[in-house]
Amino acid sequence: MTVVHTGVEDMAALDQDADVIVSAAGYRHRERDMVKPGAAVIGAGTTFAGKKLLSDIADDVAEKAAWITPRLVASDP
Repeated sequence: MTVVHTGVEDMAALDQDADVIVSAAGYRHRERDMVKPGAAVIGAGTTFAGKKLLSDIADDVAEKAAWITPRLVASDP
């Protein structure tokens, strides 16, 4: 297990080697190219884009991950 925080310079390289990713950074940063094919991705963090509540995990990660938690659908308050 490796704990990676938002101050790590090359987070993508560590993510690409991980079988399981738990994202709880509080900003949208996990993108499809950061995820190893077949990884399990758990989106535990959220962020706002204006007044829309979003998951830390970009929607296109689901195309590459073997399993992903349901993500929030952008919604207006």
